[in-house]
Amino acid sequence: MGTVNQTRAVATISPAQLEETITVLHGRLAEVEGQPNRYCVPRALAATTVERRQLSAACAHLEARLEPCHDKLLIEAVISQFLIPYDTARESDAVSTETRNERFVNAVLGQPLGAIQAAVERFDSASTILPVSVSFRPKPAEFAAEVKAGLTSLRKKLVHVRRILAAEVYDPPTAEQRAEVEKARQAAAEYLTRRMPQADARPVLAEPEEGPRTGSDIVAPLKGLDVSHLMANLDRKRVLA
Repeated sequence: MGTVNQTRAVATISPAQLEETITVLHGRLAEVEGQPNRYCVPRALAATTVERRQLSAACAHLEARLEPCHDKLLIEAVISQFLIPYDTARESDAVSTETRNERFVNAVLGQPLGAIQAAVERFDSASTILPVSVSFRPKPAEFAAEVKAGLTSLRKKLVHVRRILAAEVYDPPTAEQRAEVEKARQAAAEYLTRRMPQADARPVLAEPEEGPRTGSDIVAPLKGLDVSHLMANLDRKRVLA
């Protein structure tokens, strides 16, 4: 019974609800420190089983819409339906219609078919990304530019969905576990403190008993002598000589 309900939930989710789910779940992710390409999320905030199934279906859908298309017949089928409302009386002949369709097909050849269909939907609903007039038939280059502009949002959405599905789910540590970690940290700090040498335990180097004499050592014994008496004796010796 649970499986049936989950499958029904995947099938009935609206695009708006899916967008909201992707936005909310991606906002809960956190980068793994030092590894910018890895993400994690607490178990209480992780996607549920139903949400993961919805996201898996959305991922497959987005990947299909982003697959490059080189089949001209498929592209022309979308283009021709898109251009029918823009047909005018002077371009109703088959040759003009075929030439016109071919120009549009060549302009978007190799682009994802999903992006082409999304661009058509935006033109039909007057909600184009680029500023164009939806009242007039766009030029092939204008239509191709709108197709490429739509790829950005599709690729961004796909990246977000893949991150959510690949995120690592973890259980946050409990209060007891945090207390154990703090206790271990304090014990390590006390051990390092005991192992560090004390300031008064450092060996004191004895000063050398003898060493080269300096000018201060030579002048020290002369301090306190009567210099004037010495100079008088020197002058007396010079006179006697």
